[in-house]
Amino acid sequence: MEKLKLCSRCNTTKPVTEYHIRRKSPDGLAVYCKACEKKLQHEWYMRKKCVTDMTPGCQATSSNVNDA
Repeated sequence: MEKLKLCSRCNTTKPVTEYHIRRKSPDGLAVYCKACEKKLQHEWYMRKKCVTDMTPGCQATSSNVNDA
């Protein structure tokens, strides 16, 4: 029987092979599944890119752009 774990972000039960290893956690696995982790990393990257580069086509809003 394959071990399962609940992802804290998408609330989906997935096999433990769908989680990254995190030695500091009690079960030795990440809190979020690999798919959610990838989405979070991409969102973080895009937010940082928009704020620092002001890339054309970026979804910059007043909440993430410093007024000069």
